[in-house]
Amino acid sequence: MTISNVFGSSNRGDALLIEALHAAILEGLGRETEVSGIAHFPELEREHLPSVSWSPPPARSYAPVAWQRRAMNGLRLAGTHLFAASGAPKVWPIGLPPRAQRESVYAIKNADLVISCAGGFLLDVNASILGNLTQLHLANHFKTPVILAPQTIGPIRSKSLRNLTARVLGKAKLICARERFTYEFLIDDLGLPESKVLRTTDIAFEHGEVDRVGGVAALRELGISIDDKFIGATIVDWPFPSSSDKEKSRSEYKEKIVYLLKRLYDNTGRRVVIFNQVSSDLRLSEEIAYLCGKAVVHDRADRSTAVMRGMLERADAFIGSRFHSCVFALLGGVPTAALAYTYKSTGIMEDLDLSEQVWDIDQFIPENIENFIYHAIEHREAESSKVRAAVTGLKFPRFSEVLKSIDLS
Repeated sequence: MTISNVFGSSNRGDALLIEALHAAILEGLGRETEVSGIAHFPELEREHLPSVSWSPPPARSYAPVAWQRRAMNGLRLAGTHLFAASGAPKVWPIGLPPRAQRESVYAIKNADLVISCAGGFLLDVNASILGNLTQLHLANHFKTPVILAPQTIGPIRSKSLRNLTARVLGKAKLICARERFTYEFLIDDLGLPESKVLRTTDIAFEHGEVDRVGGVAALRELGISIDDKFIGATIVDWPFPSSSDKEKSRSEYKEKIVYLLKRLYDNTGRRVVIFNQVSSDLRLSEEIAYLCGKAVVHDRADRSTAVMRGMLERADAFIGSRFHSCVFALLGGVPTAALAYTYKSTGIMEDLDLSEQVWDIDQFIPENIENFIYHAIEHREAESSKVRAAVTGLKFPRFSEVLKSIDLS
């Protein structure tokens, strides 16, 4: 079988998802299952999951200049469709698509099942939705069954893009929605039949690997001893796409975070460790760490998901701007405040019955989060018990169980 639409392990949240998905596939379909994968940066994934055969996404260009990238994307997309329409022959007389991308088409054509990776890739925040739909369209073209692993789909504001998405997804065998928004969007906005859509638990909660020894060692590198108390946090360099003044919104987010972290340090004596979930956030988190001074310890390292989990579960409380870092904390029983920039944050926290612990990233009042953190620290044991009960009590099925029951005939 083939996993499509993998963004990649450069985002530790996506690394968590692909690790959990791979484990769910082996549990649900059998340990002998041969798995190939299509990822934006296959060389990174070969290091991350070497047992999977990786290839680059069809029709994608890696040109450094935007206009060149768009032009090459168009040419490669046309070449990919021509290649697929010709039956993806082994002998192909032209250079489009490139040979490595032809391997991805073969992986889709020859698979007995394509599983679109867990995450949130079918939305109109950027143009990547077209590349992701292309992979699913190829599976439909070759009549390879498609299952979409638990993910967020939508919003999609363009009517033509919604229609295209509905046509492609309408041929899927099953679509797993990890929160209520996606379920309703698929049925109400895209008009898909309820029989194709299943509410499930976010697959991140199926992740089972935690490296506690590595976590202690990594914290020690940062000057946090095993007896030190600290608060964890992640930063997101969010573009605020719905804002009329994006730079002002970004600046206000930064100012409020700086105010919040300094206040927490001044009033609790606990330093705040800013973790690196996505390296593209480092520029903003560097600015925030500088402005916070001694209140913040900034971890710039690329940690494995297991080590990050081992570090995070030692925090007294956590403030997450990146949602899957919140999952890291929740899996460790850490009281967590989530700043929501998409429906996945609000929806998944709603499933956990923790909606009072999530705030909109563009509207939050720092004092509200501050008060929650003080309460969480004062009542740490009770709040941790609440988190653990929420995680173990999720009412929707796990993806590994879905795979065990699926009929591929």
